[in-house]
Amino acid sequence: EEAQAKGRGVLEALLPSGHGMPPKHFEGPVILLLGLIMVSPIAHHWVLQYVASVIGFLGAVVAVNQNFMGWVKISKGEFAFNELLYIDPFLLSSGSLFIIIGSCG
Repeated sequence: EEAQAKGRGVLEALLPSGHGMPPKHFEGPVILLLGLIMVSPIAHHWVLQYVASVIGFLGAVVAVNQNFMGWVKISKGEFAFNELLYIDPFLLSSGSLFIIIGSCG
């Protein structure tokens, strides 16, 4: 049980919600970091490509989870777009997925 508690502590420290950052605010910094890596003069170095892949994967996982929650609401018949479409979590996570996956490819 002590090992599980330590594992939970590590996960809470690594996950965005552990720092008070909700998942919907996680994709933006990921996209920014990937963009900075892409314009870096050493963007083709294997270490930088590895770091970009890991960051992109983590950002994509968060975006997929958020997008999936929108599909769950659609399945339940509870889905409604936000009044301001440009801040709708379902649309933002969809756009984030396109950007993150495209920049990692």
